[in-house]
Amino acid sequence: MANKRMFSLDIVDTDAFLDMPQTSQLLYFHLAMRADDEGFIGNPKRIMRMIGAGDDDIKVLITKKFIIPFESGVCVIKHWLIHNTIRMDRFHSTNYTEEKNNLILKDNKAYKLIEITDGCQVVAKLATQVKLSKDNISKDKIDVPSIPFNDFWSIYPKKVGKGNTEKLWKNLSLEVKSKILDDIPRRQYDDKWLNGFIKDPERYIKSRQWEDELIPSKSKLNIYRNKTETNIIEKLKAKTISNE
Repeated sequence: MANKRMFSLDIVDTDAFLDMPQTSQLLYFHLAMRADDEGFIGNPKRIMRMIGAGDDDIKVLITKKFIIPFESGVCVIKHWLIHNTIRMDRFHSTNYTEEKNNLILKDNKAYKLIEITDGCQVVAKLATQVKLSKDNISKDKIDVPSIPFNDFWSIYPKKVGKGNTEKLWKNLSLEVKSKILDDIPRRQYDDKWLNGFIKDPERYIKSRQWEDELIPSKSKLNIYRNKTETNIIEKLKAKTISNE
């Protein structure tokens, strides 16, 4: 494992990164400095204790998708290959091959956890993970944050089929749940939703509607743009004041 690591401003200079608490940013740098040549860290809890980081700090990194956790306690820097390119004569493959096999590499060189869309496969996989975690209890395991069903149910405008919808929700990955919660507020500007064509929540999930193109109503489009422009202006003002 190399003693030198690099960081790309394409990642650490983004608003998403800089808006995190400084303690979460610090933990990210320490994890990356101690990652192996493929970005995997086998002892994140020990690193957290060493620098005095709390559980909330790593949960922020997971929720913001800067690291990907595994039930084994291992985690990986999502944008590792954007930060670092290591010469092959100095490269050492990761020992965490099982975790690596659960990842794919996107076109932008970011890791992504493989999503199993078949409900039966998801249940089988989760059952295996639960069994392993009970048989191998360790203080160094990461508690993967979850998003409760009520967070979705409380903001979805059509409340029918709660039981079946909740079963679907439990089988979704953390990444998909986050995308759904980001999508629902935007859908209020969608022409179909404004005209009352709102899918049942169960159908919304099954059809993956959050991936559909948003067709904003003309009457609401200007309101949406004005809110967006106002948010941008407020951020720029805040940065200007902080730099003075």
